[in-house]
Amino acid sequence: MNENLINEAMLFSAKHFNESCHNFGKPVYFHCIKVAMKLYELNYDEKIIIGGVLHDLVEDTDCTIEQIKENFGDDMAKLVQAVSFNPDIKDKFEQSKQMIDASARYGKDALIIKSIDMYENGRFFHLVTNKDIKEYLVKKYDYFAKIAEPIIGVEPAFKCYMQLAKTIKI
Repeated sequence: MNENLINEAMLFSAKHFNESCHNFGKPVYFHCIKVAMKLYELNYDEKIIIGGVLHDLVEDTDCTIEQIKENFGDDMAKLVQAVSFNPDIKDKFEQSKQMIDASARYGKDALIIKSIDMYENGRFFHLVTNKDIKEYLVKKYDYFAKIAEPIIGVEPAFKCYMQLAKTIKI
């Protein structure tokens, strides 16, 4: 495993969160690191770990897919694109559904990253007080499980996700 490349991805991510004046010092940057660390703990390869570090850059900073491609290659750019939502889709569930479907089309690596991304986000579900948001999240988590299980059902990342998803109820 090339830990230097993983460190490079963390520095690249931190730089973009800092330069965007958006979310640096807030949980989003640390969320990306937590996702990467969980993937590392689960013994995934460097591509998946780096994807975990970079997974929210396009959504939450001014970083572009082209910049990811220039720094980490075409495949990493496609991976990050697959796990990123389309801001042009205004309906939150449709936006999530499109992202989950894109992750499934990309394949196993994207779904593994999305599993841990949603696992880490789901740990804050108990803080949600708005019933509509809770209903949306339950629907999103159910949809992800339905799409991901046939592809990555035996993966440790999906098992973590399912353990948490079982506790998410309205």
